Amino acid sequence: ILQLRKTGEDILVISKDLDKIAREKAETVIRVSQIAILIFFPLFFIVGIGMLFFISTNVVRRLMLLINVVERTGKGSYPHLTILRKKGKTNDEVGVLIDKFNDMEDQLALREAELEHKNQELMQTKKLAAIGTLAAGVAHELNNPLNNIYLSTQVLAREVKDTCPPDMKEVFNDILSQTIRVKKIVGDLLEFARGR
Repeated sequence: ILQLRKTGEDILVISKDLDKIAREKAETVIRVSQIAILIFFPLFFIVGIGMLFFISTNVVRRLMLLINVVERTGKGSYPHLTILRKKGKTNDEVGVLIDKFNDMEDQLALREAELEHKNQELMQTKKLAAIGTLAAGVAHELNNPLNNIYLSTQVLAREVKDTCPPDMKEVFNDILSQTIRVKKIVGDLLEFARGR
């Protein structure tokens, strides 16, 4: 019985020692964890706040640039936002927005160029229409005196038929042929004015 008691007491002592060692190890781990939490939590908190500030500042800066460019676009200028992209296209939402905006700027510039081209064509058409109207008016105004000259020369040539010297007949024929020539030019001018 004494020996059994002694063995039981030894077991109790050993178990108390093991318990004490385990408690010390657990307390050491808890102390180290507490110190790590006290060190790393503020560090992570500061780094997180810094990253949040950096990201929000970056996003706000790019959005402000985008707002400025949108205002310039509203005034008729079509700039690109190439400053904001360092290597190709970006994957964040603001980068996608900037890429879409640049695509829109390209399309607006193309439409503006096309509109300018169409306006130039329209102005050219209006100029040609004005020239045609002017040509028609001039041709009609020239036709009346030319007809009078032609008819008067024919009447005069018939009146002085045989009594006229040959030089005078040549002048009458010259007036008649030149009048016919001018009438043909006026006819061509009228044809141009009608715009076949």
